[in-house]
Amino acid sequence: MEKANTLVLFPLGQMGHLVPMIELAKRLHHHGLTVHVLLLELPFINNDPINSYISNVKASHPTISFHQLPTITLPFHSPNPFANLIETLNLSKPYLFRYLHLSSSFIRALILDVFSGPITCNIVEELRFPIYIFCPISASTLSALLYIPTLLSQTNTNFNECVDAPLHFPGLSYPISASYIPSFLLDRPITGSGLNGEPRHESLVWLDEQPSEPRGSVVLLSFGSLGTFSKSQLKEIAIGLECSRQRFLWIVRGPPQILRKTLMPDRCEERTRERGILVRSWAPQVELLEHEAVGGFVTHCGWNSVLEALVAGVAMIAWPLYAEQKMNKLFIVEEGELAINMQGDENGFVVAKEVEKRVRWLMDTQGGES
Repeated sequence: MEKANTLVLFPLGQMGHLVPMIELAKRLHHHGLTVHVLLLELPFINNDPINSYISNVKASHPTISFHQLPTITLPFHSPNPFANLIETLNLSKPYLFRYLHLSSSFIRALILDVFSGPITCNIVEELRFPIYIFCPISASTLSALLYIPTLLSQTNTNFNECVDAPLHFPGLSYPISASYIPSFLLDRPITGSGLNGEPRHESLVWLDEQPSEPRGSVVLLSFGSLGTFSKSQLKEIAIGLECSRQRFLWIVRGPPQILRKTLMPDRCEERTRERGILVRSWAPQVELLEHEAVGGFVTHCGWNSVLEALVAGVAMIAWPLYAEQKMNKLFIVEEGELAINMQGDENGFVVAKEVEKRVRWLMDTQGGES
């Protein structure tokens, strides 16, 4: 029989949202609460890394319960991942309501992800238990995003009509370009709305074999669960890493048909085999950043990644890609002076020379060390 102090957590099925909510689940359980985690697979992403992560959590924390909601089949796939996300959450509502209704007698509270909350809150209000929203982004970004409805109420101009306009937010000492607002807000107006018992990951084994230096000898490149690049951009990164002559660990994400191929041009992967490794799947980023061999981090500026790098004391190169990451870049590059920026062209494309220049600066100079 379930206990009356059970908390139910419903995270978004993406690593950047799932991992922090699971960490919250661990801490809530540590304080004597019974924790159930609802899982919903997103049909438009590769779920293998997520399933592997969940399996590890189940093995190391068997007292946290997991419940898998039925798989959703989308009637069509939009090129906009946020449209796919919203449609998936909408189609999952009946399954979520059924689970919560059958379990309502012992649920003390429900914790929803920031994305799933606005879509699912209305169907669970009648169940009469508290609902909380978990938001795994920075306080500055959250403050700015919450103020966007106010900005919209003050003008008839849509964000996608003024992408270069500076937007001013209370509490922030500098304006933010409208183009830095997450793309799903540009597309439509806003109206208010090594684990226990597990073998070491191959990337950690490789790091163990690298030279020991006071500031680390390896630069880590990781761009989040949705951080994919075109084939041409992947090759520019590869050439830049080879020319930098630095040791590197590159976590590469992308379409399976691309990842199965050789990503580096002209036998580049073979030439860098002694000082570089490509990981074509999920890797334990926290453990990698905390490894003594890692001295630099090229990051997409997801807030989890930023916090993990700061805790580990690893210098960063900021390369934002999507969502609120351009805003995060401002906070860590301009405001906090905690990272340097990877410069791209007007379309965000970064050439090999820029990759080489920034990685060399980060790993070889006193500026990178400070």
